[in-house]
Amino acid sequence: MLVALQVVNGVAGLVGFVCFVIVVIKMFQNKQVGLGIASIVVCFFGWLIALIVGWKNKDAWQLSKVMPIFTLAAILSLGTGIAVSILAVKEAAQEMKNVGSEFGDDMEMPEITNEPGSESGSEPSN
Repeated sequence: MLVALQVVNGVAGLVGFVCFVIVVIKMFQNKQVGLGIASIVVCFFGWLIALIVGWKNKDAWQLSKVMPIFTLAAILSLGTGIAVSILAVKEAAQEMKNVGSEFGDDMEMPEITNEPGSESGSEPSN
């Protein structure tokens, strides 16, 4: 399931990236240089800027076919990205439980103290 979601996430991300590039090119062609640069430079919110500006100008910039695909790809990529993250954390937690049970449940963890003057995690000297 995790691998299938990762594949869907990758495909949606690639489709979204292509749509993003198309919208940014349209920004530059229509003398919206500031928005084009902002979309490229602003890492996380750049796709959101392109999405909003693209929808706002979809008819004038002839993006009627691109914008629904861009929106679907963005939503699908975001949704599957969250799902992949949750499943990966669950699998990692399960793997940690499995590794812990291989060593036995009676293992004792060393006590870690943070007393003034001692190094973090080291035994206090007497």
